[in-house]
Amino acid sequence: MKRIYLISVILLLLLLALSFRSFFTKTPTPEPTVTTFPASDGVSKNPIQESADQVLLQSRDGTPFPVRNFLNDADTYELSDDGIYIIGERSEAVVGQQYRIFYDTRDNSIIVSLRSEPLSISRDLAEAELRASTGLSATQLCNALIVVNVPREVSPTYAGRDLGLSFCQGSSRLE
Repeated sequence: MKRIYLISVILLLLLLALSFRSFFTKTPTPEPTVTTFPASDGVSKNPIQESADQVLLQSRDGTPFPVRNFLNDADTYELSDDGIYIIGERSEAVVGQQYRIFYDTRDNSIIVSLRSEPLSISRDLAEAELRASTGLSATQLCNALIVVNVPREVSPTYAGRDLGLSFCQGSSRLE
């Protein structure tokens, strides 16, 4: 009986010690990731930071730039362990899934996949969500690395090519 009592007291003291330690130890706050890009002369300039408030988006010229952190949005979720996120999608009962917007953390790019006809309406809806998610203007979105595509089963005519955002120069006109 004394043995059970002694073991109980030791376990209680151990739990108290662990609770005391976890209460008074401070967890370190992670530092933001800093990415520096070398200038043509090899000297790094203009560090671009990724933080809880912003993520990086790749521009068409290869330079990342910070945007509002849409990864924290309630409807954003990680699709796979390799850094692919769904940052927007829309489904209708009658037409099914209209579009899906992917963000790839490996290269900071966005892919918009149009999933139902009429493609022009699906693209317009996806563009509106993209503007809301990123907080970027049409001009800024045109400078970002964003690919708009269509699966072959949706439209063999438009499959396999970048349709672009409707308001950007060089985009495909959809009917």
